[in-house]
Amino acid sequence: MKLRRSMTTLTAFVSLTFAVPAVAQITTGIVVGSVKDAQAGVVPGATLVLINEAQGTKSTPIVSSSTGDFVFPNIASGTYTLEVTMSGFKTLKRAGIVVGAGNRVDVGSVTIQVGGMETTVDVQAEAPIIQASSGERSFTVATQSVEAFRSRAAASSRSLTWRRG
Repeated sequence: MKLRRSMTTLTAFVSLTFAVPAVAQITTGIVVGSVKDAQAGVVPGATLVLINEAQGTKSTPIVSSSTGDFVFPNIASGTYTLEVTMSGFKTLKRAGIVVGAGNRVDVGSVTIQVGGMETTVDVQAEAPIIQASSGERSFTVATQSVEAFRSRAAASSRSLTWRRG
């Protein structure tokens, strides 16, 4: 009987000893939500980043799903700013998202506003350098080109003479 009670006590002690560190090992949380536009339509393909406000570090970017949903798994405890970017929309920043160990933080729907597509085109033109002091142009013609022209010209004049005759 004493042995049985000692075994039960030992088993309970060992179980509690190993159970407490297992709970203490959870150090990350999850951030979830969805991206919508001003008309409450889902926005698939938006890029989202969490920025740690204390350290300034950024998470790996994720992309919202076809239903506009997003999930940031394994986020270390801290306070974050959510940054949402999408072509054709204004960038959205939502600060003060507090993530605790083992927490699932639902930020709900984040609404991004339509923004103009801006493209900057920088055009530079340069005037060509031309010789404007006289109406003549000069360049060098290779000797082989002149000889080839002469031989072609001579052949054409012979063919014209032959046709006349």
